Amino acid sequence: MKKVVSILLLTLFAVCLLASCKNNGENLSSALVSSEMSQSEEVSSEAAKNENTSSEDKKNSSTVTTNSAPQQNENSSSKKPGINRGPSESESQGVKYYNKGTAMIGAHEFRLDLCTAAGSDDDAKLKEFTDVVKEGYFNTYFVSLDAKILDVMKPIAESGGTVWLSTTRNVTEANIDSIIDDVKFYLDLLDKSGYKDLVNGIYWYEPLWNGTITNSEFLNLTKAIYQKLGLRNFPTFPPHNFVGVTGNESEEYADKNNIILPSSLKYVTDIAYTSYRYDVRDGAKISESKLAELQNTISPKIQTTGDYYVYLTEKLQNYAGHPVNTWYYACAYDINVNVGLDGLKKADEDYCTAQLEFMSDDVLKSEHQGGIIIHKYYIKNDGIGFQRHLPLKDSRGKYKYYPSDEKWDNYGRALKKVKDKFDSTKANLAKIK
Repeated sequence: MKKVVSILLLTLFAVCLLASCKNNGENLSSALVSSEMSQSEEVSSEAAKNENTSSEDKKNSSTVTTNSAPQQNENSSSKKPGINRGPSESESQGVKYYNKGTAMIGAHEFRLDLCTAAGSDDDAKLKEFTDVVKEGYFNTYFVSLDAKILDVMKPIAESGGTVWLSTTRNVTEANIDSIIDDVKFYLDLLDKSGYKDLVNGIYWYEPLWNGTITNSEFLNLTKAIYQKLGLRNFPTFPPHNFVGVTGNESEEYADKNNIILPSSLKYVTDIAYTSYRYDVRDGAKISESKLAELQNTISPKIQTTGDYYVYLTEKLQNYAGHPVNTWYYACAYDINVNVGLDGLKKADEDYCTAQLEFMSDDVLKSEHQGGIIIHKYYIKNDGIGFQRHLPLKDSRGKYKYYPSDEKWDNYGRALKKVKDKFDSTKANLAKIK
């Protein structure tokens, strides 16, 4: 009997022991799972914390923008020296910027330092610049190589615009390499900020006339820019610099010593002349003496004021000796005119609107489409320019800048119409062989 009881007690003890082990195992398994989940949550939390910290660090380490440099395809034209920029696209932190390779419209003297309509402090200047960019008059901009470059690039990039870079450094044969290094420094800065794809090339305003460069220096510098940096070269010249006749200026400025030589234009991709004082509206007549001069020096085909611009463009392009992209300067302020309809002596809104439309149409007819530069946004000597006529309104419908001045609403609409047409026109860009 005792033996039977002992066996029963041992059996019961074994069952209890097994049950206890099972429960302990389940408890251990639950504890491990719980521990793993807790560790996972901690890792996720730490990762999120690190990600936020990293993001904040990136934000704090950037001077102006948090955009990173865009990924570039190895076959991108931007990495090949000597090739003109065509359509390209890059993406930076989910924001797409485009250099569409379209026809372009911009404004001479639309620069940050000249945006003084609302005040001369930096914040007021940047606000005016940004307001005008957002209004959508232009799709390309002329940007100085200076410490403020990233300030202006941000609104330009957000609007989908492109830029031409310019430098005011005097050029000598000895400092060409130094100038190339300067340009490369700013290109690297733009690359790090995600903006390099917006750069078309380098722009010069009447370089020989202002005496900062010679024919030889211009040739060697444009060669280096084109071959070493792969950028387009875009100079503008007054007509007497290449045909020996005046367009806007009086005869006293026609200095034969600053004529640009065709051989100096070898690496030029885009070109324009600064002439805009002939009224293109029907009925505007050129005097017989002036017409004879233009026919003799530019083309015997000239009969009308419109012909003056068309054949002067043809003359300049032939003078370059190779295909170049066509650009015009279109009057955009009330300057004195050489020929005006019904005796008009000073350009007005109708004069400027007609010229803008005429020149933009001719750009679109060209084999290689460059664009239009309105002249000017701002005039240094008297403060008069398109800036004062700017029909930019606030949320209440009031004019934001110079409210007491005459506003050019029709011209503002014409600018936007031209920009829309140019935005939808893929340019057939000229290439240097």
